[in-house]
Amino acid sequence: MAILDSASVNILPGTYSLPLPIPPGTEIMLTSLFLKSSSPDSKNFIEASVCWRAEPSQLSIVPKIILRLRRGGVTAAFPEVSQIADSCYCTNNTSARSTTTTFYHVESPEPGTSGLYQSYYLTAESAGIGRITITGPIDLKGTTIGYS
Repeated sequence: MAILDSASVNILPGTYSLPLPIPPGTEIMLTSLFLKSSSPDSKNFIEASVCWRAEPSQLSIVPKIILRLRRGGVTAAFPEVSQIADSCYCTNNTSARSTTTTFYHVESPEPGTSGLYQSYYLTAESAGIGRITITGPIDLKGTTIGYS
């Protein structure tokens, strides 16, 4: 086994469009990466980490973030290969609270994609009651391992 390809993206707080408020019910692309599939026996390992903040409110709220990893594109038409939801309970007049959510995903390349690049898109959706803001950092790392 050997590392056949790797890619990583690190978006620091205060760079690009961060902080990024996410409207409730909206799925927004955060970043993407591309991994080359060398053989049908290879595996793609992906790690994603997103720091986000629940915005303060006068009411008790439970803001929720849904992080998704999609293959091939960012819309619901493209396969969702991994998803995680996270939330925090905020009482009234609580100050903004930051949370980091991390998840991992492993998959085999799609059949017939040997020698081609697989694209992966990290998205975030605001759900639950309350507002959230992506503050960063946002990290997306991918590695393809297999036999060369």
